[in-house]
Amino acid sequence: MVIREYTTYNETEILKLYASVGWTAYTDHPEVLRKGFENSMLTLAAYDGEELMGIIRAVGDGYTIVFVQDILVFPEHQRKGV
Repeated sequence: MVIREYTTYNETEILKLYASVGWTAYTDHPEVLRKGFENSMLTLAAYDGEELMGIIRAVGDGYTIVFVQDILVFPEHQRKGV
């Protein structure tokens, strides 16, 4: 497993990830999810080779506050240290 910054938004893999964990509020509005990613402070992704295993997305004001907005791991990779 490799953790690296998620810099190139891939709508297909992101929608698949969110759908796999039942977060349909995001998948019902993919354009809003894309904007959320574009405006996040930092998004990190876990990969097995080129396969996305999960992501963590942080939002905040850039000075004093940082929130973990999303932590998602594909169900088949959950509880395995991702």
